[in-house]
Amino acid sequence: MELKKIEIAPIINGVKKEQKTTYLDLQKSIPKLEDESILENFYSCIENKDPEEKIKNILLANGLCYKKNNVYVIFSELTKLIPYIQNNYNLILLGEGGLGKSSPYTTVFPFNKIISGVPTVASLRGSEKDIKSEALLEDPLLVFEEIADDASSKGSVIPLLKTFLASGKFKKSNKEEIDSKCSIVITSNETSSINSYEALKNKDIFAPFPTGVKDYAFLNRFNGMLPHYRSLIHKREYATSGEAIHCLHLHQIFSKLKELPNKIYIENSDKFDDRELGKINETINGFVKLFYIDKEPDKNFLNFIIEWAKHICSLTNPRIALHYPFNYNSIGLLSELYFKEKQVESICFLSKDRILIKYEEYDCDGYNAEILALSGFGKSENEFDLDFLKCHTDIKTSLIHLEKLTDYKLRLKLNGNLATSRKYNKNGEFLNNFDTDHEYNELVISLINYQAKENSPPTQIAFRGIPKFFEKVINTKAKKIFSLENNKNPLSKTCYVTNGSDIYFLNYHKIMTQK
Repeated sequence: MELKKIEIAPIINGVKKEQKTTYLDLQKSIPKLEDESILENFYSCIENKDPEEKIKNILLANGLCYKKNNVYVIFSELTKLIPYIQNNYNLILLGEGGLGKSSPYTTVFPFNKIISGVPTVASLRGSEKDIKSEALLEDPLLVFEEIADDASSKGSVIPLLKTFLASGKFKKSNKEEIDSKCSIVITSNETSSINSYEALKNKDIFAPFPTGVKDYAFLNRFNGMLPHYRSLIHKREYATSGEAIHCLHLHQIFSKLKELPNKIYIENSDKFDDRELGKINETINGFVKLFYIDKEPDKNFLNFIIEWAKHICSLTNPRIALHYPFNYNSIGLLSELYFKEKQVESICFLSKDRILIKYEEYDCDGYNAEILALSGFGKSENEFDLDFLKCHTDIKTSLIHLEKLTDYKLRLKLNGNLATSRKYNKNGEFLNNFDTDHEYNELVISLINYQAKENSPPTQIAFRGIPKFFEKVINTKAKKIFSLENNKNPLSKTCYVTNGSDIYFLNYHKIMTQK
């Protein structure tokens, strides 16, 4: 399959200024692919490509820049393509306006029907007076835009949608029950102040929805919710040039991928019931088809997508505990995307949205570590830390200096070891053989006591990390330096680095907010 030069430079938010047109209209006229060779051509285009190259290509076909968008945005935008790939795949897009919630459906792949608000029963299933009348639920994809602006749920439309979302069936013209592969995407503006993942669960962000739509029994029939808040996604960055699969060809590919059978990737969970696991598996299958067609996915890719699928599913159900999008299972793919060429000594999480990568060698400027923000939340934490350093030069000798590389990346000189024992390698494998440094240090103390009792020569062995009995000293020092005298919480071990007898602090956002 030949990659096509796509015209993106004059496009703002998917359309040219002062021009009502779709993204597809801006591309050069191109013939459709031969039906029988579509997937073969697609496979020839993506085989032997690493995950980064595959993601770049799909994003560019969507008009988006890989390098300038954070991880949360990248996988949110890729998730929006799954309704084209999976039958009966349903999404909620909720949040602030102007962040391109429905851009793929309105300007990039305009092959679906857009409905303003909640449609009527008659339009969804067809007129009772005419069995041949058009029924929206027979379409492959429907997008209900700005449903919060629709004050009513239009009679019995919610029971009809609820039944269809659960079964994939509806009564055409209220007579004959038929199967439909229709996927449904609903969008709505919502303006809550969101500054954490917990806020997505604690606030009634579904309040603007019409009665019936915001009902738990309705919401949990969706595969996931993609929140669109500036604090979380920051912004979507558009590409300016490049070569990618033409969006017309990509839509043909989607239709063929839809015909592939689904597989079961996770069978049980303590958090999710069988219905929710089915929804999660559908998300995973959508990603696997898009990036591997009918081949087995790489372990790192699959591990990441499983966590992502659980995350977006947990946001649709107020009764499910929040599942965070990033954890140690995410590290393998993050390593492939952002630091595959470097020799990594260790990786750890500074917060839910930032990872610290320590390299085995120093670069030419004397730096040996980076902090990567995974979302807009992480970017805000990076900015907090940089501002903190600027405003607290009086204590700079106790602080680790940070330098901004990009919107989402900082670099630093890490002369010593971060105190936390929760460190991982590039594949997300735990580096410690002990659960905690305290467990290891207790064994050291036991050995010292035994040798003293037996009058044996002492073994040359050192404590690892911070011995439990020295943590109070560090907490006292931190309270004095950061004016935290009234704070009784122990300092997180992701907030300081040990180098012999020296202690240096970092992760200032966590220190000052105790989050």
